[in-house]
Amino acid sequence: MGLSAKQAYTNLKKRHAESAHLQGSASILMSDRTLSMPKGSAAERSQMVGVISAVNHRSMTDPVLGDWLEKAESEISKLAPIDQRNLELMRKSWVLSTAMPSDLVERGSKIRSEGRPLHAQQKTDRTGNWKDVEGWFKEAFDYARETGAVKKEVLGMPSIYDALLDGFSPGVSAKIVEAQFAKLDAALPDLIRATMERQKSQGGALPLDGSFHKSKQMRFNNWGVRAVGFDYERGRLDAITGHPSCGGSTGDKRITTFLDRGDFTKSFKACVHEAGHGMYYQGLDPDWAYQPVGGCQGMDIHESQSMIIEYQACMTPEFITLAALKAREVFGDAPSLQTGNLHKHMLNVQPSLIRVYADELTYPMHISLRAELERAVVEGELEVSDLPDAWNEGMQKRFGVQPENHIDGLMQDVHWYVGSMGYFPSYALGAMGAAQLFNAATAANPDIRPQIGQGNFKPLLDWLRPNIHARGCIVDASQLMKDATGETLNADHHVEHLKRRYLEEPGL
Repeated sequence: MGLSAKQAYTNLKKRHAESAHLQGSASILMSDRTLSMPKGSAAERSQMVGVISAVNHRSMTDPVLGDWLEKAESEISKLAPIDQRNLELMRKSWVLSTAMPSDLVERGSKIRSEGRPLHAQQKTDRTGNWKDVEGWFKEAFDYARETGAVKKEVLGMPSIYDALLDGFSPGVSAKIVEAQFAKLDAALPDLIRATMERQKSQGGALPLDGSFHKSKQMRFNNWGVRAVGFDYERGRLDAITGHPSCGGSTGDKRITTFLDRGDFTKSFKACVHEAGHGMYYQGLDPDWAYQPVGGCQGMDIHESQSMIIEYQACMTPEFITLAALKAREVFGDAPSLQTGNLHKHMLNVQPSLIRVYADELTYPMHISLRAELERAVVEGELEVSDLPDAWNEGMQKRFGVQPENHIDGLMQDVHWYVGSMGYFPSYALGAMGAAQLFNAATAANPDIRPQIGQGNFKPLLDWLRPNIHARGCIVDASQLMKDATGETLNADHHVEHLKRRYLEEPGL
């Protein structure tokens, strides 16, 4: 007697769960590499992660999966709708996995494994020598281009960059990015000028005074991360020298932040941002854990979950008032930590070189530059060797400034070191989604903002859990946004939010 459709689907679910655990194990190893691995163990750790990736790739390209898919699909109508969706996502995974050559998969693992410590080293050394990383960037862009070409072919995408975008934010096309970014490009320059004029007329913020000891910063950070709702029973927060991140497995989230002795708010913003990512994982439906349908959406939705915490919630006057009280308790009763001054400091708008330090208004322009450049390189319109000049020209055009050191320029972000071309647009898309979702949440429950001011994020999470987190990938991102807010992604909500916050709301 042959394998039944029911057993075939059960086998598929088991194999996908195994794959999820392998990926989680590799992520835990990478988190440990960043945090506590001895420097001399780097080569072995890279090999270990590479082996896990190779084993996972072999498992998910095993020809038997094709047989199981065909058998399960032969009686798909007998499955519940959520199982049908799960099977649909399994088919897409199979198509992509079997199309990807094993040597390309191994190259990707190497680039991700070795690119992050290379970036951390550059950040620490601060030499900013482009020649030190030019060859690595070329290898990473070549890998991304080849990966995108394979995906373009098997998914019928209009361009390689479209295929790379879909890898991070399924359903998001270059046309969608262009249309939504155009709304920001039209509104932001005048809005930035008007905001800077308003802030100048109100008087600038006092500089944060004092040296903020690392242990005190982490005390403040841990308070904030607990307040927003991150579950320390299923995750942890650590300080590192590299780029902040959220890694680990679904049930063991590892979030990291950097520390700045002169400005504790930079570290804090990174913490609550990464906590938002972690809380998304922690809110997934456990009944569908480790299945495609039960996982997180693409990075556009993922970034909306980090930015709804960082920007929409933690930069409200209500929360800043609470944060100022806590800051004075932790760091001392300095004039610069009074509520009004901290509010001015956290909402200060000033064009700057560094993306992760950028204010909410100028941040999308950083993303626009990176998206423009990576698309041009991927599509063969710009050589990797021309990136430094193109970067400086773009910074001058958008911000009127240029970096004196490449580490403050095109070498500052980790994404190109690890081959994550197509990721950057998700940040701006996430900011748009965060504004749209926060509008819907506060309309449904007007008590959300007052409770945030009390350090109680539960009302916000009570809305996010059923509307976003627990829904996983039951529907695509576009439908998810429509179900939650009444319309698909619309940058107009973000523009209106920025106008309210920076031109209409009074200071504290």
